[in-house]
Amino acid sequence: MKNRLTPKFALLVIGSILFSVSSHGEAEQANTRCAVATGGIVTSTTGTTSCVSSWNKDVPIQPVSQLIPPDLTADQKAIALALLNRDPERALALIQKTRDGLLFPISKVGITSLSYSSISGYSKVVEAILDRGIKPGNDLDTALFQALESGVSLQRQSQIDTIQVLLKHGAHPRIRDSMGRTAFMHLLWAWPKSPEDRAAAREVAKSLIAAGADLEETTIYGIGINAERPRFTPLSMAAYHGDTALIQLLLDSGANPLAQGSVALAAALHGSSTEAAELLLRKGSDPNAQSYLSTDSIFAEAVNLSFQKEHLDFAMLLLKAGADPNACVGKPRDGACENGHGYLVLIRAIDLGNVELVNALLSKGANPNATTGTGGQFSQPPTILEWVLSSQIQPPPDHKEKFDRTALVKTLLNAGADPNKRSGTSSPLAMTRDDEPEVTMAMLDKGARIEDVASGEGERIGPITQMILNKRSFLAMELIRRTNKRLGRNERHALRAAVSYGALDIVDALLAAKSNPNDRGPLEETPLHLVNSKGASAMVKRLVDAGADPNAKGGSLRELRSYLMSKASTTNFILAGIQPAFPDGRATPLMVAAATGNVEAVQALLNAGADPTIVSESGFTAAGIAARNYNETVVNLLATSKSH
Repeated sequence: MKNRLTPKFALLVIGSILFSVSSHGEAEQANTRCAVATGGIVTSTTGTTSCVSSWNKDVPIQPVSQLIPPDLTADQKAIALALLNRDPERALALIQKTRDGLLFPISKVGITSLSYSSISGYSKVVEAILDRGIKPGNDLDTALFQALESGVSLQRQSQIDTIQVLLKHGAHPRIRDSMGRTAFMHLLWAWPKSPEDRAAAREVAKSLIAAGADLEETTIYGIGINAERPRFTPLSMAAYHGDTALIQLLLDSGANPLAQGSVALAAALHGSSTEAAELLLRKGSDPNAQSYLSTDSIFAEAVNLSFQKEHLDFAMLLLKAGADPNACVGKPRDGACENGHGYLVLIRAIDLGNVELVNALLSKGANPNATTGTGGQFSQPPTILEWVLSSQIQPPPDHKEKFDRTALVKTLLNAGADPNKRSGTSSPLAMTRDDEPEVTMAMLDKGARIEDVASGEGERIGPITQMILNKRSFLAMELIRRTNKRLGRNERHALRAAVSYGALDIVDALLAAKSNPNDRGPLEETPLHLVNSKGASAMVKRLVDAGADPNAKGGSLRELRSYLMSKASTTNFILAGIQPAFPDGRATPLMVAAATGNVEAVQALLNAGADPTIVSESGFTAAGIAARNYNETVVNLLATSKSH
């Protein structure tokens, strides 16, 4: 017997002959059946001379009888004609009567009676031919390959019977074709999908195993696999197909579940079969073994793919089986999951917004205080908590609606994430968002330090002022509440900052916390000097009711007007002021409102007792200032005031 079989299957030709007969079987004369000598599907007609191609009228076609080699005996020609006309019963009857040789070409392209009967599933014809005394060898092995090539799903039982007949008569299950595949691998290569076809295929597998199929042979299979990576054994292929009954059959027949380490387990992952994985894990497969497609572990690969439900289930199964919760995704060969090389599976789970998987990883020991391994907008690789709080997470499109930052933050904090651990100058608390108040509350409840949000300004600026300047209203309010009405000295700028932004709720909270309504800034301006057009009436009333002096002089009129009109940097103005281009004397809040045309503020200040007759150091009343700035409405309003 040859060591390697290199048959020319010519399956297209065989297929063309198989399908050449009309599927309706309407032609009565045998010589009206038609075939295309070079392959293809044709139809027969009801006439005695016409054969018409159903796919290309230019392709030469001819009656089946004309395909039979002329040098056959009369009995052989009759047998060939019966086979080509799909009449195995007639062929069998003719075989039983003749004494001529039964292994002969039935067509001019060289297909033998044995090959044609094997691929057609004519088991009784095959057995009759083999009983005549054909010795094991190339012809028999070729027939076995061809029977397997045709698949077990076309004629299930007849194909099973044919393969069993071939094996009984000595077809060798370990002979290899030109691609290095044995008959068993042929079967596994085209493993069917339907339960019925799989049951039939397993019967064939049993026959091949009983005949001595090699359970530890390997072949290259699957997308992306190359010669440098582990090849698939039958067990690995069974795992890839997710056929647990076949896996059990192989194991019961002596297949070693660890012959290739955990390649079979990785194959189950890429075949999306958790049932196969569960069976292999019970047999000792290692969930932390390296995958055959990358440098990652099988578990890390499963997590990386867990945006798909079947892979998420797979990852959870591996985690329960002892997978490393601190495994790395995208780790280079011999590299560590740090310094920009890969990222933890916990990070991947967070990126997907999968709270269930995050919880599972943390419960199994994932480090909630690890760094992400990538800097992004941070000067240093951020902590996992900072990563969640940042805007850098980009979940897949179909996961965006499910992404729940609040749940992720709470999960990390409950697992021991440090709310004060930072990679840069901003504290994690300062990274929270006002549209996610529960995140802020969770951070504070877990001990986030309020003083850390001041961005290193130290005694110059307090955390409340910092949050007001950052327009973080919710956090500012929560910080005020947690001071128990005891504002530090570094919060003296907070009230003026809140007034300048028109944040009435924060102003109320600060005044309730005993913030000084007459506190002066760098230009000697009071909070009333900074009232803008947003809710001016209510703002003036709150400040005056709290004791603000409506006639206090301070600040540079020109610079105050410039700030309020242009909205220059509030932080710079509140903290440092702006040096006046030239001195124009100190102004009252009414003068500033008149200069900016803030009608609502002018009316509110007048109602609060502001004196319109006060003259500035440059010699102008509020009305004069309004006139110089062409604010006619304010001029008229001041002209009608009782104090003017």
